[in-house]
Amino acid sequence: AATCNTVNFSIVVTVRPTLTASLANPATICSGAAVAAVSPTSNIAGTTYTWTLGAITGGVTGAAAQATAQAQFSTGNLSNAGAVDGTVTYNITATNAATCNTVDFSISVTIHPVISIDPVADDEVCHNETVPAISFTSTLATSYTWTNSNTSIGLAASGTGNIASFTATNTGSTPVTATIVVTPYINGCPGNTETFTIIVNPIITMNPVADDEVCHNETLPAISFT
Repeated sequence: AATCNTVNFSIVVTVRPTLTASLANPATICSGAAVAAVSPTSNIAGTTYTWTLGAITGGVTGAAAQATAQAQFSTGNLSNAGAVDGTVTYNITATNAATCNTVDFSISVTIHPVISIDPVADDEVCHNETVPAISFTSTLATSYTWTNSNTSIGLAASGTGNIASFTATNTGSTPVTATIVVTPYINGCPGNTETFTIIVNPIITMNPVADDEVCHNETLPAISFT
């Protein structure tokens, strides 16, 4: 009332959005592999991420924290020297300058171990003999592949799973040796190989020996077989 005019002016109130971010657990990896760079889901463009390490189980090594803001999540190579699956928990913090909050979430990475196969005994057979079926065993293996260095014994050059019985062949004059290398897998991850041999001996022949006829008290000459 003490003035003759009014004044109009405007103000702008900026309301920053609330940041959300998440990332699903990556697929299980093989020992010695890494989780490739992946972008977490966020509602605001330009969100960056840092992470610290949580619980580590099994014989996993190679895990590392990341204190420098990254646009994507990734790991270095993670190895598992244990006998069972190992895990690493990563505690991730999402940050965006356009928001007033940060978001904390965790993911778990599972690493398969390097598995082994139970020893397989060498075998030695003769030409035309049956080689019994060979079954592979392992505590954790889900599948097997094998290679054969010498197909002349009657076995294919490679295969999967166990080796079925087969008839050994060797039409030559000296023994032949095949080296079999078996690789166990756990859900697609190769393990330590196992090597064994199959020796196939030939069927030998002897030169004919002539009949002989002698009288009483005569000396029978030595007979040499060849």
